Amino acid sequence: PRCEEEQKKRLAEFKAWRDGAAVEAALRELEAACRAPRGKANVMEALVECALRSATLGEMCGVLRKVYGEYRKLSAV
Repeated sequence: PRCEEEQKKRLAEFKAWRDGAAVEAALRELEAACRAPRGKANVMEALVECALRSATLGEMCGVLRKVYGEYRKLSAV
């Protein structure tokens, strides 16, 4: 529990340090790239831009899940 609290504190400090508007803009661009017709946008380029703007892996994956969904193994019938 102590480790979890320390990590939450570090994450909050990191998010306070970065430019939140730039992160949000990069995440919107990532979503637009994901929604673009195949071959019309470069998702990897958008992911790199998110990383350069200090978006977290969780934030980037959240956008990917929002657009593409999440794999769920089908149960046996």
